[in-house]
Order: sequence, then C-alpha cells, then structure tokens
Amino acid sequence: MRSFCLFSLSLVALLVSCCLSATTVAQGDSGFKYIEVQVVGPDGKPLADVAVDVKIDEMEFPMPTDEEGKISLNAPSGAKSRLQLSVKHADFAAVSASWQGGESFPKEFSISLEKGEPIGGVVLDEQGEPIEGVKIEMRESGKAETNGELQPLLRGHLATTDVNGQWQVMTKAKNELQLLLKPSHEEYINNASFGSPANWEQLKNLEHKLVLKKGIAAQGRVTDPEGEAIAGALVFLGQHRWGKNKKETITDEEGNFRLNNVSPSNGLLTVAAEGWSPQFRTIQIQREMPSIDFQLQPGKSIRILVTDPDGEPLGGAGVAVENWRGKQTLPQELYRGETDADGIWQSESMPADEVVFSVFVRGHMSSRNNKLVASNQPHTIVLPWPLIVSGKVVEAESGLPLEKFDVVQGIDWGNRNQQIHWERYNTKPGANGKYRMEFTEPRAGHYVRIEAEGYRPEVSRVIRDDEGEVTVNFKLEEGSGPSGIIRTPDGQLAEGVELLVATPEEQVAVYNGHAQQHEGRPTTKTDEQGRYQLPFFETNNIKVVCRHETGYAQLSGKQLEATPNITLHAWAAVEGTVQVGDQPLANESVQLYFNQRYEQGAPQVHWSYTAKTDSEGKFKFERVQGREAIVGRNVRFGDMGQGGFMSSHSHTVPVPLIPGQVAKVQIGGTGWSIKGQILIPKNYGANVSWNMGSVQIYEQNVSVNTGGFFQALGRAIAGGGRPNTSQKPTFRRSYASAIDAEGGFAITDVLPGQYQMTIQLHAAPVSGRPNWQPIGRLHQQITVPEAKDDEKDQNPHDLGEFTLKMTKPTPPN
Repeated sequence: MRSFCLFSLSLVALLVSCCLSATTVAQGDSGFKYIEVQVVGPDGKPLADVAVDVKIDEMEFPMPTDEEGKISLNAPSGAKSRLQLSVKHADFAAVSASWQGGESFPKEFSISLEKGEPIGGVVLDEQGEPIEGVKIEMRESGKAETNGELQPLLRGHLATTDVNGQWQVMTKAKNELQLLLKPSHEEYINNASFGSPANWEQLKNLEHKLVLKKGIAAQGRVTDPEGEAIAGALVFLGQHRWGKNKKETITDEEGNFRLNNVSPSNGLLTVAAEGWSPQFRTIQIQREMPSIDFQLQPGKSIRILVTDPDGEPLGGAGVAVENWRGKQTLPQELYRGETDADGIWQSESMPADEVVFSVFVRGHMSSRNNKLVASNQPHTIVLPWPLIVSGKVVEAESGLPLEKFDVVQGIDWGNRNQQIHWERYNTKPGANGKYRMEFTEPRAGHYVRIEAEGYRPEVSRVIRDDEGEVTVNFKLEEGSGPSGIIRTPDGQLAEGVELLVATPEEQVAVYNGHAQQHEGRPTTKTDEQGRYQLPFFETNNIKVVCRHETGYAQLSGKQLEATPNITLHAWAAVEGTVQVGDQPLANESVQLYFNQRYEQGAPQVHWSYTAKTDSEGKFKFERVQGREAIVGRNVRFGDMGQGGFMSSHSHTVPVPLIPGQVAKVQIGGTGWSIKGQILIPKNYGANVSWNMGSVQIYEQNVSVNTGGFFQALGRAIAGGGRPNTSQKPTFRRSYASAIDAEGGFAITDVLPGQYQMTIQLHAAPVSGRPNWQPIGRLHQQITVPEAKDDEKDQNPHDLGEFTLKMTKPTPPN
C-alpha cells in the first residue's frame, strides 16, 4: 500500500514537473525560478519519501522527496505569484512556509522537521459517547504569515477522531495560540464557520471537548398533477444555491427524497425537475415532522437570443437564472447554460411568472437584471462591447515613462454617500509606462487608480459603461507618505513592526491582538533600523496601527504628521475568572471590547478579544491596548445550529488597563439570581420560537468609577482630530439571558439596583438567515432588591410575568 501511495505521489509530481518545465520553455527562463527544497529531520539528516505539499498560486500538488530528501521545481516568478510549501508527517510537527511575489522566491530552502508536542481533545455526542471519524479543521486567529519563515502549520484539516473520539496534532508552537476549531461529520450538525478560540490549556492537556448534536431527517415526495412519481428531481434546502449550509439530493424512482442531518429551523426547500415548473416552500424543520410533498406543474418554455451590438448571434454565451421571486435557489444544473451556434438558449422547465437572468461572454459587457417571462416568442438580449481603458503613465516632472506601477480598478455603486470601492484583490501590474484595462461588468461608474512606490497615486475621472475605448493618461508626481523610526517601549530600535492604515474606505480589524488579513491591501514593516515608509495618502484622515511583539501604537494622521518617530506602548493584559455564585464557570465565552462611538466618514479601527474559560473558570487576554476596556460574558441566543447565532454581552465589568501591567477581574460571583416568565398575547394566532428571543437589562444609574474612562475616550477622539461635540457614552452594567423553551428566563449574580429591561423576540430563521426585525418586544423598568445572605441561597428573585407587544399580527413568512 505504501509503495502504491509513493508511486501515486511520484506520478503526480512528474506530471506537474513536466507541465512546469514545458511552460518554462514556452515562456523563457525569465518568467520562472528554479527552486530546490530539502527536508531534514531533527538530527539534520535528509528524509526520503516525505510528501511536500506545493501550492503555486491556485495549483496544489504533492511532491515526494528523493533519497537526498530533496524536491525541485520551476515556479512562476511574477510579481503577483505566490508559493507555499507544507509538510504534514505523522512523526513530526507540521510546518509550512510561504512567499508572496516571485522575486522573493528562494533558490534553495531547507525544511527542518521537529518532534513537537501534541495538542488535542475529544469529540462527544449529546449523551457523552465518543464520535469516530470527525474531521477537525483548524485556523489560527489573526495569523499573519511572514515571507519565507518556516512556521507551525495549524490550518486546514489536520486530524480525524479515532474510535474513542480522540484526536491530536503535533506542533512545535512554543507560545499560547489562538486556535479556532471546526468539526465536521456527515451524521451530525456541522457549523459552517469556525467557533471562538479553543482553550489552550485544555488543548495541551489533550482535554479539549467538543459536543456535536444529531440532526433531523427531512423527507417527502415529488409527483406530477396526477400523483405519478417524478424521479430525478433536484431537491435543495438553503437560502441560496452557493450557501455553506445547503443540503441537496435527488428523488428516487418513487419520487421520494430524504435530507439527513438537518438543523431545526425554518428552511427554504426548492424542488426542480427537467420539463416541470419549479416550486419552493418555507418549512419548519423539527423532529417527528410530517412528509414534505410537492406536486409540480408542467414547465413553461423560454427562448433567449443573444447578439452583439451589430446583431450577430453570440454562440457560447453564458445564460443563468439569478433569482426567481426574490430567491436564489434554482439549481444551476437546469437553469444555467450556454447559447448554441445560433446564439440561442432555451429551457422547457420555467415557471409561469417573471424570472431574472444574467447573460455574459468573454469580450463583451455582461447584461444583468434581465426580467423575462416564459413565452412562445424569443427574447433578444444584446451584449455591448466591453469598456476598454488604456493610456500612458509618466513622471510629471521628467515626462519619462514609469517602469513599474500598479493599476487598481474602482467601482462607483451609484450611491452619493458611498465611497469608491477599490478592487485591490484584482490589482494588475503595469510596465514601461503603459497600461490597458478591460471592464466587462456593468456599474454606475468605473475608476482607474495608478499607484507606484515613491509617487503620489492618481485617480481617473468616473468612466461610464458605454464609453467604448477610452484613453486616460496619468502624470505621477513624486511623493510619499509619513516616514520615521519606531522604537520598542524600552527605547530599542524595533524591527518588523507591522503598520496598518485605516481610511474611510478601508477599516482595520484587530482580533486578539492580531491583525485580520485584508486581501490585496499593502502592508508596511520596519527594517532592521526601525525605519518605516508609508505610501502617500491624499488626506491625513487616516489612522495608523503599529503592532509588534513588544507593544503597540495607534495614531491619527495628524498625530503621525506631527510626531513621525514613534515609541510603542507596552501591551497590557487581563487575567480573570468567571463565577456563578462561588462556583467557577468552565468553557464559557468571554469578550473584551472598547466602548467607542462610530463616526461617519472617519477611518475605523476595531479591536476585539475573545477567550474561553478553563476548568477553573480562568481566562486571559494578552496583547491588549492600555486603556479602559469592558469585559463580560458572551451570551448566545437564536442558535440555528449552522454556525449562525445572535449574541449579547452580560455581567459586564469596566477594567482600567495600564501598558505593561496585568489587570485582574472577576465576572459574576456576587449578587442575586433573578427569573421571569414571558407571555404572548392571547389573541396572537401563531406559534413562536422562544430560542429566537433574548432578555437584556441595563443599569439605570451611572457607575461612579467610570468617569476616567470617558474622559480618556473624549481625549482620544479629540486627539484624532475630530471635535467631540456629542454627549459622552456612559458605561452601564448589563446582563443578558436567552429564553428557554417555555418562555422563561433566569440570570445569576445580578447586583442590586434599578434596571431597564428589554425583551426582544425574532422570527425563526430561514435556512440560517435570521430576521433582524423583532416580531415582539417589551421595555420595562425593574428593581433588583438588596438580598440578605440567607435569601441568596434560596429561590431566585421572581420578577413575575411579562406580556410582549407584538409588532406583527403573525410571524413573517
């Protein structure tokens, strides 16, 4: 078996190598770089027959090492090329290295494998029984890859549970990591997204626990008007056809279908079959649900003729249904295709009412939002010629062509208050003072932006779809953004400081101290002497975030202009416990955030932190700014079982943070438990989903110990160059609770005082997409009295019954 696997790997590598070599001959040596990689063990000796996973741009393949532990390949060396090398071996810690830009690709690279230490846990069902065969995917929160640095590989599918439900991964990570986990198994409900960071202590002790829930089977039958079975009908459960949580199947010879492992919720079920008119229906998915039956009507006929502006038919043009009755669930197998040689696309499976089509083909402007109804007469759609923008890019002073620059496409969405959207992921390189761009998607307007190192960027006028071929020349003036030197908190030159720039168009998000990656956005790092050079910005309405292992800084454009040399602040940290009464609360999600106002038209920087408590109720936040923060529990409600949920903060506590120091905090542990019962008006003629509701209470009296925080917040806003004319935000202690299946709620450890209570109830979600408009709500003042010591140990304080005010007579469909 091992020989067969190695033969397969060798064959794949040989084929890829041949393809790469052939491409090298065709394009010339200047377009490729020869790379030799060697894999060695902890003793420095080469390791043979080790699979190196190679990813070049979007192409991925394994290559086995030879007797000298080596592989060799030719990689495209273009400015936008990307190379990634990974090794996953059962006996060693998984590692990877990546390079962005062909110029940085090495000629030689050594991958040294180490034994590492295991991390892992167990996956159980709701009865506490182990689940075998669960795939464990990982992602490191906020991980920023460094060009050419060999790093622990903790990304993707790295483990599968054994018969005892246990899994483990070898890693050489020395410090605590923020790992996100996503389990998946065909017989259990799987989250579409990664959850909150796993507890590192539990992972190191191989004690991390995940619990999966069994899904529900939704089944039914599809027939024609006479009750005869329709075999091969496509059955689709989901809000849109490319959703992560979709379920699909086809009917058998008897017209029956079954969708396994479905989450309890309201779902959109669509049925379509060749020659029949499609149907969809919103269904309530619950255990012991009745059969879901569909009776399809004969399909209607539609013919679409696609031509160019001269009336010539366009063969091979793509035709696709975008939506029907506002839904995007019609399967592409039946409702997407290409025109024939005569420019005709036709279907006999259409509904009788209006359907929205898109039509597209290379070399023409696409046509969107075509509203058509089935008819005996063909519909004609004319595809315009593309918009082509080209021109010269020269130095303003000398008039000489720029040898190297970037061309960025911009979109005008047609909204006066909306900024230009720059498609940085689609940035094209320009050379020798010339560029050419082809636009094939209709927009309200298009822009071209030219950027070059050492020059001020230039932006074109707005260009419309119907302008044909346009010449736009650019003269770039020399210029650059702020530059200076960054030092660590103890005054040393800081190498490798990451600088992130937020503008009104592009925000910066920092999660658990790590910057979230924004595709295509340029990043700046300091050199060995701590020097940085930012690109030119048209305005100083920016915010700059500096991140380094020793500390951080955040400055406005005006502050940076006045003080370009920066000394970092040491990171602060928070250590705390979560309690219910005198008992620690394990595996609880805790969040840290900063209370700041949103400012229209201002650059936004969002800092947020999430952690989970360990078995002793302890948690820790590191790499935190040294300013006033708020820490609290994260209460989830409206859980659809598909990775989607709503949440609210509870038991919030203000925490003053000082750079370089660790703050201590306790959440819960004091106060009195409260409870209440929520009722629906008697004349409300429909059922509700209580799991879609929440109870939130906010302290009415301002906490006396928070003035310093808001004075600091006002100074920070003023320091950013924006007058703070609005009333300062006021910290109010808050608590929250989900609602149980009977409409009850309970909150532990509530401090005495006057509170404003808000109860909200939402409609049940449709395929994991909640309706954010409440169908019922109530605002009420409540009082939590001072409790005597003997009362705390007795029953919770009963607030009584509360009847919701419904905003709709019946839940929305």
